Parts: sequence; C-alpha cells; structure tokens
Amino acid sequence: MVDYTKEQLWEQLLKQKPSNEDLRHIVEYAEQVWKDKAWEQLLKQKPSNEDLRYIVEYAEQVWKDKASEQLLKQKPSNEDLRRIVEYAEQVWKDKASEQLLKQKPSNEDLRHIVEYAEQVWKDKAWEQLLKQKPTLSKGEIIERLVR
Repeated sequence: MVDYTKEQLWEQLLKQKPSNEDLRHIVEYAEQVWKDKAWEQLLKQKPSNEDLRYIVEYAEQVWKDKASEQLLKQKPSNEDLRRIVEYAEQVWKDKASEQLLKQKPSNEDLRHIVEYAEQVWKDKAWEQLLKQKPTLSKGEIIERLVR
C-alpha cells in the first residue's frame, strides 16, 4: 500500500471532483487545515442551502458562523432560517429571526423562534402567532396523546 501525504490525498480528491456532501463531511470531521480547504472548495462549488444547513447544525462553531452568513445571502427558506435560529450564534439567530418574521412564517416557524431565539424575537413571534390562531403541530398532538 502506498503511503500518501495528506496534501497528496487532497490533490487526488480534487481531481476526482468531490461532491458537496464529501466536502461537508471534511468540514465536520477533519483537521483544521483540511476544513479550511474543504470550505473554500465548497464555496467554489456553490453550496446548496441544504449543504449549509447541514454545516449549521453539525459543524464546529466557526463553520456554523460561516455557513449561517452564507445561507442568509442565498435566499433562505423558512426551514433554513429555523436551522440558524436553533443552532447558530446569537448574531445569526437575530438576523434569521428578523428575516423569518418577514417572510410569511408558519405557526411552526413562529414556535421555533419562541423556543430558541432571544426574548425580543420571542415576543414578536408570540404576538404574530396569536394573530395567526396557533394550532398544535401533529407531533405536539401525538406527544400530548401519549402522555
């Protein structure tokens, strides 16, 4: 078996055109130098919102921050914004909460803000939720039925 350096392995990986999923995996698990390289490559390959949501949820904080910032630039869906509200640092939670409140949030979206955001956003979400006639989600109904 040939003993490759990590630099050689990286060059081989680039020649094989790694998928965004391959690069997400490196961002999550590899040593810092390879995380940096994988992130740069991921940005070159135009990460999907799903790629960025994955990083926001599972990677180290520095990568969550980078992914949150990028995700907010890419026309995030309500699901994307909920992920930031739940897993990112406060600065990104605030931006995501504000944007989520502006783009026709569902009751589920609003409940997410109430659960994970700062009080100022919780108050705004709760106010909007009351106007929208809150309903329990299917999961909440089942949870209450089995208690």
